[in-house]
Amino acid sequence: DVTNHLKEEKIMVGPGRGSAVASLVTYLLGITSVDPLEHKLFFERFLNEKRKNLPDIDLDVENQEEVFNYLQKKYPKKQVSRIVTKKKIAGENPDFNNLKLQRWQNSYPNLFELTGKIRDLYYDTGIHPAGVIISENSLAGSVPLKLEKDYLLALFEEDKLAKLGLKKYDFLSLRETLGFIRELLNNFLLTGIFQLDTPSARVLFNRFRPQNFSELVIFLALNRPGTKKKVEEISQKENAKANISFSSPALKEILTETYGHIIFEEQISQIFALVYDFSFAEAEVKRRELTKKGLEKDFFEKVKKITTLTESNLIYQQINSAIGYTFNKAHAVAYSYLTYYIAYLKANFFPELVTYFLNKKKDKELPHLQEAFFYGFQIKGPDINYSETE
Repeated sequence: DVTNHLKEEKIMVGPGRGSAVASLVTYLLGITSVDPLEHKLFFERFLNEKRKNLPDIDLDVENQEEVFNYLQKKYPKKQVSRIVTKKKIAGENPDFNNLKLQRWQNSYPNLFELTGKIRDLYYDTGIHPAGVIISENSLAGSVPLKLEKDYLLALFEEDKLAKLGLKKYDFLSLRETLGFIRELLNNFLLTGIFQLDTPSARVLFNRFRPQNFSELVIFLALNRPGTKKKVEEISQKENAKANISFSSPALKEILTETYGHIIFEEQISQIFALVYDFSFAEAEVKRRELTKKGLEKDFFEKVKKITTLTESNLIYQQINSAIGYTFNKAHAVAYSYLTYYIAYLKANFFPELVTYFLNKKKDKELPHLQEAFFYGFQIKGPDINYSETE
């Protein structure tokens, strides 16, 4: 409903976000614009019979306020609300009990006792930047509400709302990125290109040099902290293709696309399903457990489909080393489309795109000016003798 309205109003909607991109139904309904069959996306990453909570469908939209206004007009006002966020003292600090602090704790026990009492107390509230609750019934009977300007604000945080069976929808603002595509309609000079215009991305990109869409997806999945070594291993793609080795022949179908490496979260689920003979739903549940509990070696020793214990241990080692950096493939595919769109515009409509950048990104003019000069374009200032305004 929302995506149809936005498209009717000529408001740009992103190609999709997160695991919802793996759903054929969301694609056929026009919610996402990435064909999951073409890219072999893993549906159970989005929804399966073992999943206890409802899946999220997040949308990137050009005009977030228009979405909120539309929902308030479309549905009764008491059935639509924004969501409160609460800020805690000290936050969720994992280093609160580290060894250095313990030394001071022994010297000042009373101070640390008081600190422990106020820790995690709420001190301020805010509004969820993207979340909206849409209920079948009035929210007034089940949720504390506050009138905030011209909309209702649910005073329970999203976790409590989910426990009440209320569904949250996220409409995330990508105003600038989607505007680039909208206002203009494979030259990878990276200034201004979505996901590539950072120092770290430039270094990795020059090393990896994606040659097709599939490689761009892999690159964006690896364009994060902690993946430098993996990029080094895969960057020599021609050598990697010729020398792919698999810890088990059963992995060939799953890992050939990524040169024998586990890059995507969905690949771990596929290993559990195709190698260990779990159902796809069970495989996705098992993958989620790994990220929370760590990988139990004896799990692999108990499975029956692997022919040898040596082979099982090799697969265990490969999955265990990959858990820290694997990425959601559906999300990477969706964002690769945005990257490709802007790269296409830059290659084919360079003057128009640079003009847009210069008008919209006042704090980053110099890199765009330098590229324009490099291509031989002139940058002219205002001239009272030349005007297109009547």
